[in-house]
Amino acid sequence: MELLKKLTQVQSVSSDESQIADFIVAYVLANQKKWQCVPKIYTGDAFQDNVVLVFGEKPKTAVYAHTDTIGYILGYDNELTQVGGVPYVAETPLVGQDSHGLVFGKTALLEEMLGEKKKSTCIFDSERTVEVGTMLSYAPIFEQEQNMIHANYLDNRVGIYLALKLAETMQNGALVFSTYEEHNGGSVGFLADFLWKNHGIRQALIADITWESAHIKLGAGAVVSLRDASIPRRKFLNQILDFAKESGIPFQKEIEKSGGSDGSYLQKSNVPVDWCFVGVPNRNTHKRPESVNKNDLDNCLKLYQYLLEKL
Repeated sequence: MELLKKLTQVQSVSSDESQIADFIVAYVLANQKKWQCVPKIYTGDAFQDNVVLVFGEKPKTAVYAHTDTIGYILGYDNELTQVGGVPYVAETPLVGQDSHGLVFGKTALLEEMLGEKKKSTCIFDSERTVEVGTMLSYAPIFEQEQNMIHANYLDNRVGIYLALKLAETMQNGALVFSTYEEHNGGSVGFLADFLWKNHGIRQALIADITWESAHIKLGAGAVVSLRDASIPRRKFLNQILDFAKESGIPFQKEIEKSGGSDGSYLQKSNVPVDWCFVGVPNRNTHKRPESVNKNDLDNCLKLYQYLLEKL
């Protein structure tokens, strides 16, 4: 789990993903000689902070893993302004960096009376003055307990971890490390267009986390989503389900009424890409810490390897 631990220590609040992009590229360059196939790396200004790895001469399927997280941008008077769907939890440790160096502090609630009404504001409590506009994210934490991992931002460090592990054996496919998923999207459309026009890729799997629920359990296997805010094309979905059953690898079928992933942004793009979410159940999503089961992580990796052989 050392790779996953390192990933959780890199800040990448939506719009500020350059550090995680640099981490991924450095990891690829350091390890690619040990992989079955050395990928073509697409990154740099033309790709903003996205990273695309293409393996082999006939890539068929792309695996998408978003690299951004929820967090805050510091507003006026120390007010915390949300980036993505971050819930307010009092006394949550936050970190960041401004022109004066590293920033440490925690969330706090400021209550004021405006006439007869009480106004509550979520603020950043820090020992020093912090520059307006500073990006803040959860302070890193990583703990293991039997089969469980408890850490900040398993959404979506788990997806990045799965993709980088897939890189070891991938021979004809692509790995897409995307940005902005947590805050209105914005990168998946042009990345899918690039892969379609340059490599003919029109199949995608979404490596991400999903919520633990009354029907989706930690420890019960990977998750194949049939519906959330968006619905994958049924013909492609049925293929995925058939292969998943054939594999014998434990998995769960999910149906949700809301939520979304890079799959939703793919569906809204103008590229004819079939997609399906295949991920890991997560507890305490968007809070600190989140929790996943190691067996689910292992089974999800095995399921991805099997699907990529079959598709």
